[in-house]
Amino acid sequence: MLGITSFTEGLSLLLAWFIIIILIYVVYQKLDEKPKWWAALIIVVVGMFSFDFSFTFTQFSLSIPILPLGVWLLILIFKWTDNTEIWPIYKPFAWLGFLSLFLFIITKLLVLPVDHFMYPEEELSTYMSDVENASVMKIHPSGDDVSLDDLEPKIDSMQRDSIRSIDWYNDLTHNPDPDSNEVDARFPYLLTGVEPKWGSDLETMIYVEHDGKGLLVTSSDHQYYFRSEDSLLKEGVE
Repeated sequence: MLGITSFTEGLSLLLAWFIIIILIYVVYQKLDEKPKWWAALIIVVVGMFSFDFSFTFTQFSLSIPILPLGVWLLILIFKWTDNTEIWPIYKPFAWLGFLSLFLFIITKLLVLPVDHFMYPEEELSTYMSDVENASVMKIHPSGDDVSLDDLEPKIDSMQRDSIRSIDWYNDLTHNPDPDSNEVDARFPYLLTGVEPKWGSDLETMIYVEHDGKGLLVTSSDHQYYFRSEDSLLKEGVE
């Protein structure tokens, strides 16, 4: 649905780096001949460079590391600088850097349930958590001069409904106003001044239906339709 949001993505990164630091410490302590700690950290970071294969699965994007470019680069650097004899000391950290990329994937998958729990797509409050400064703007000539009614208590009661694009299109094209060349817009109003749930990092446009009872939430790759029994609008501009 929402993929990984800013809060849960930060949580997954924090968890991954915490585990990586522990692994660096474990590897460092097991070595008989220890490198400088800052050099080991640099080797780990360089080892993270890779050629990735990216794909999207059910709206969720992942990048799978395929080729350890950083490890190969380090091998060449140690060879060119005639330091091949100390490569075995740094080699575990280089491969740790590459393998840690899979750890980022694992932690990202682990926080997915947290993401869905905190930001459920079927609840309007995910997209409209703060409506204190909400207002409505007419964006099509077919809209009336209206303002928002008491919006906040109606958010929780609104239910997600299916988007009936074909029916909506037929309503507009098969029943035009015979006395006008203009076509009435299904969503002639734009809801502004609302904030999504904290930490979601969502960017959406929210359109209000002509009868004031429907909201169309549009993001860069999704649309969600919510319906209320009562109109969210009232006549007159405040």
